[in-house]
Amino acid sequence: MFSTTLLPDFRKLSDYFNNLQEHHILEVEKLGGVPVHLEYYNEQMFRELEVNLNKLLNHYNLQHHFKEMLYLILSKSEEIGKQWTAYKQKYNDDIMLKEIATFLLGISRIKPNETLQLNIKPSLSETIKLKNSDVTKWVTDVMYKAVENQDFPLSLFGTQIYTLFDDGFGGNLSPAKMKQASELKPDNPRHKLLPMMANMCFYLQSYLINQTHLTLQPNTSLSDVQANFFFDLLSMLQYIEPELINSEPKDYIYSLLANFKK
Repeated sequence: MFSTTLLPDFRKLSDYFNNLQEHHILEVEKLGGVPVHLEYYNEQMFRELEVNLNKLLNHYNLQHHFKEMLYLILSKSEEIGKQWTAYKQKYNDDIMLKEIATFLLGISRIKPNETLQLNIKPSLSETIKLKNSDVTKWVTDVMYKAVENQDFPLSLFGTQIYTLFDDGFGGNLSPAKMKQASELKPDNPRHKLLPMMANMCFYLQSYLINQTHLTLQPNTSLSDVQANFFFDLLSMLQYIEPELINSEPKDYIYSLLANFKK
């Protein structure tokens, strides 16, 4: 978390605000700027962004738009940060729910005459094995009954664990729901990043067209120089890794925006 004060020229940003009037702008200028509270940037990250953005804008002869571009990029980055965090949390929750459901379902299907063995693999040590079948059965029964009795820390399992139970207060673990959860295919949040990247480009393109020399020719929706700028910007923000892109930078952006056109 980092807070700072920014003073862009809000006259240049009028397209991004409804009912923005001159007296509002004058009041902001009188106060020396607007406070900006960043949840996904610390001070070091913010300072690095300032330096890198300044270099990028100089390269494209946009240095006179630094304050405005910084404000817009931070606004959209914070929005993306919130969305990305939510997608990542949902992904991690689904992964854990799938693992728990698979484990519990497997325990529930153990036949009475089966022998059991429990293996635990620490990340930095050798596998720990419990070979005694009776003790293993006792351990797994304790774990299963604890979950079935809803005797578990919510901070560890999360509320998604309740999707494994029959409806109603104090319901029992449902084999059907455990099976359904064990077959989950969690959606990798990396796939969610592409439309957010495209949204960042569309968001900034309005400013480029209306306030800078990176405008558009009639009957075009994107220029090569805009595409190259967006590629460099997304790389700078570490949304993409240029070394993993097999196409030309501008072609990558053309394809990205075409796939997620508004």
